[in-house]
Amino acid sequence: MTVKILIVKTSALGDIVQALPLLSYLRARCPEATIDWVVEKGGADLVKACPLIDRTLVVDTKYWRKNLWISRKDIITFIKRLRERHYDVLFDLQGNTKSALLTYFSRATCKVGFGYKSVPEFPNLFVTHRRFNPKGDENMVQRYLSVIQQFYQDKTPWVQTPLLLHTDKTLPQLKQTAGFCFMVCFGSRWENKKLSTEVWKEFLFRVAKEDRLWIVYGNEEEKKEAERLIEHLQGKATLLSPMSLPVWQNMMGRMDGVIAVDSVGLHLGGLAGVATLSFFGPSLATVYQPSGKQHSSIQGKCPYGFEFDRRCPRLRTCTSGACLKQMHAEDLWGHFQEWRSRCQNRCVSRQDQQLP
Repeated sequence: MTVKILIVKTSALGDIVQALPLLSYLRARCPEATIDWVVEKGGADLVKACPLIDRTLVVDTKYWRKNLWISRKDIITFIKRLRERHYDVLFDLQGNTKSALLTYFSRATCKVGFGYKSVPEFPNLFVTHRRFNPKGDENMVQRYLSVIQQFYQDKTPWVQTPLLLHTDKTLPQLKQTAGFCFMVCFGSRWENKKLSTEVWKEFLFRVAKEDRLWIVYGNEEEKKEAERLIEHLQGKATLLSPMSLPVWQNMMGRMDGVIAVDSVGLHLGGLAGVATLSFFGPSLATVYQPSGKQHSSIQGKCPYGFEFDRRCPRLRTCTSGACLKQMHAEDLWGHFQEWRSRCQNRCVSRQDQQLP
């Protein structure tokens, strides 16, 4: 009998990307399983592009909450579709009140979630049958996986393998270069997770002396900053226009490494198995950086003495962002040189890329 599994992980994009590796574990454990995933509309394209997922169930709770009466038919239709299948096991990896409602309306023999010590919002405890607490010092991929492994009573160490999202688009060709190809993801939705433009200029100018850089941006404000970086690098970098998440990640798969702040770009690179160098300030590198020896990170120091286990409590309110804004290019350069010496593309060999 085919095992039916439902995963409830609705948002945010970076968190979803960090949860996707667990699919490789589930497929290895249950090769014939049917795996469905519940996700918010904003992350639907990402989940739909994952080749290990059979069915994507899309919710739009942000719109539904604001337009409850207008959306009532859509809500009823979604609940009916959610309940079409009876699942053997449901994993609620969101752990909040919103996901509790989705878990409640789902039909599953066993509903699994976070335990009392780790659940983000306590109402979620009322809708799960079995609950597990990850270790506090595990990074996010391991935290999600820990819940599943504890359910299966599996203590076998698991090593994450590269996972590329599916895309039918033709990827831009990379120019041949004597050095390495690095993608630079300098942007973030949070200003306090960004380095200063001047630090990026000085740091990337040194990198570009030997290696080729590909710089990406996500909005008009980031485009202006990217163009300033390109101009400063004097033709030693290429500007990449916004891409869909699957295309973006597949482009990363052709690089030797990804240089990024804590953002969805960093986690897409980690998912692809490409070496990453990342910069953290108001979030903890030991929790959020990709796991593996090919990944390296720099943790900024808070000048105000704030300490935290995962994210700084002043992430949204700090007016200076000094933990990252006060970093110097020299701080980055030493880490980069050590990281570059062990860069090796785990996703695809550069010799197999058929570069022009």
